[in-house]
Amino acid sequence: MLGFANEQDARRVLEVLPKRLARFGLAVYPRKTRLVAFGPQGARKLDTFDFLGFTHY
Repeated sequence: MLGFANEQDARRVLEVLPKRLARFGLAVYPRKTRLVAFGPQGARKLDTFDFLGFTHY
């Protein structure tokens, strides 16, 4: 799990991460990799996600 204060930074890392991991024979699992809004967002409904046995709201 990676956390970013800026959505643009998160998108940039998400774009290059698969290429960097591939250098070491690793891959990003597409079904488990996504951007999630996390934190105070006003009236907007936030996504939830499970990580290490905990559900994050």
